[in-house]
Amino acid sequence: MIHLPTHQPLCAVVATNFIPPRSLADCLKFCGRTSAMVILLALGAVRAAAAPSDSFTISGQVSNSPAFAYSSSPLPLLGLPEFTETDLAVAGAYTGVSLESLLTSSAVGIKPDPTQAKNSIIAEYVVAMGSDGYRVVYSGGELDPNFGGSNTLRPDLLAYQLNGAAIGANGAFRTIVPGDTNKGGRYVSNVTNISVGIAATKTGAGGTASQFLLSGLVSNSGAIFTSLADLTNGNLPVLTENVTYLSAGSAVNNSFSGVSLWSFLSNAGLQTDPYQTKNHLNEYVLATGSDGYKAVFSLGELDPSFGGQPTNSLAQDLIAYTGANSDGAFRIVVPGDLKGGRYIANVVSLEVIASAAPPGPLTVAANLANGKFYLAGLGGSNTVYQVQASTNLAAANWLTIGAVHTDTNGVAQFSDASPTNTQRYYRLSQ
Repeated sequence: MIHLPTHQPLCAVVATNFIPPRSLADCLKFCGRTSAMVILLALGAVRAAAAPSDSFTISGQVSNSPAFAYSSSPLPLLGLPEFTETDLAVAGAYTGVSLESLLTSSAVGIKPDPTQAKNSIIAEYVVAMGSDGYRVVYSGGELDPNFGGSNTLRPDLLAYQLNGAAIGANGAFRTIVPGDTNKGGRYVSNVTNISVGIAATKTGAGGTASQFLLSGLVSNSGAIFTSLADLTNGNLPVLTENVTYLSAGSAVNNSFSGVSLWSFLSNAGLQTDPYQTKNHLNEYVLATGSDGYKAVFSLGELDPSFGGQPTNSLAQDLIAYTGANSDGAFRIVVPGDLKGGRYIANVVSLEVIASAAPPGPLTVAANLANGKFYLAGLGGSNTVYQVQASTNLAAANWLTIGAVHTDTNGVAQFSDASPTNTQRYYRLSQ
């Protein structure tokens, strides 16, 4: 719903996606004013044209929500150690700070999952968004050096320099994933927002689990698995992996047999997020044990085209069949992890989830006063909306003039201090 004061020369057009060009004339005819200031509010997951971005914000499950601008923020960010990475899926030498160090710094501070006191970070995920709305999710476990990440060798970066100078065409900030050497889909350009999320908690009865449920963005959502034969489905190879990991400070050596977690999910018919059809890098799989203990794995860290191990490797993450014992029939196995926190025992659920669902309905009030354009909205909690403007609805590129970040109550406010055009169009996108 749009609430607009009738005494102002305003016109609002609401759409759930971009309005087709052939309908724009009808919209203007409906408005009835060619010189009016027109507000086009595009609700939902709208992909805007990419535009160079000088700054980004941090939001979500963090203690502080700072903003950083290349032109005004001191480098390196927050005085953190710098890394320079080469031999990447993209050309050049990128310099920046560890994404994990940035998020865990006192200036940001990831909030722990209140439902999972132990190894809370593995139940969380990080979403990097570019100026065109493109999103990529990274699991907390793949960033944390206690599990799959590294802050001493080749950590995932938030980069701000290319070959010793400003990045330029790809915006001021870019995520760099050194482990992804084949494809650059997880290298998000023109970063405008980095948000931290916590996976939903599933309650469990506890005890030994003899089966698990597969659900979410897969073709056979709702399928129940009880045996190794169910996992292989007659066409997946059984892998046996010898692993070593730390548990309660002591080294554990064990052997597990199962199928590649990535191959299993692919075989189940992975579906792309309908709001980001280019790939599945905006999705994660949530593994939950019978006691509610959970871990997030981004699909990008599992996919061998990106961060995952090749299908002929014996270092792939597994969904292992362990038979009838205290660890239950199924267990997650993560050979690359230093600690065993993501070795989920008694698996009862695997769910494939899109990390950033489209925002809920946004109620907007707008008016003109004292030469300024004011926009107030009520939408999803802790949601970032990009505010864009143009003097021409048919323009290929819209100018991003700011962002509105709703608070925990879903309230957002924005003002354009200098709407100098006699005709100007606005739209909100996420």
